[in-house]
Amino acid sequence: MVFRDLAVHDGLRLPWREVQWALRRLEDRGLVRGGRFVAGFSGEQYALPAAVEQLAHVRKLARAGERVTVNATDPLNLVGVVVPGGTIASVRTNHVTYVDGIPETAPDPSYLSSRLRTSRL
Repeated sequence: MVFRDLAVHDGLRLPWREVQWALRRLEDRGLVRGGRFVAGFSGEQYALPAAVEQLAHVRKLARAGERVTVNATDPLNLVGVVVPGGTIASVRTNHVTYVDGIPETAPDPSYLSSRLRTSRL
C-alpha cells in the first residue's frame, strides 16, 4: 500500500508526482491497483492486487485479541501516521503493541476499529 502521506513518512526523496506517474503506469499494466483503501487520507492510493484482496478479507474477520509487539524503529510503527494520535519515537527502547491491528495507544480504539472496518475496498 502506498499513498502520499505514507511516502512522506518514509522519507521518500523523489517528488510524489514522479512516484505517482510510475504507479499510474503500473496500474495501466495491471500490476498495481489504484483506489481508496485507507479511510481518512486524501489523494490516490495504490496497492498490489493481492494486498487489496487481503485487506478485504481481514477487515471481515472477527476480532481474536491477537497481540503483536514491534520495535518502534520497525516500519510497522505507523502510530501518528496512519493511526491518529501522537507518534512513538523511533528508538530501540520503545515498542508498539497492536491488538487486532489497532495500536494499544490509539486515542479511541473502538472508533478506530470501526473506521478501519468500514473503509471501502
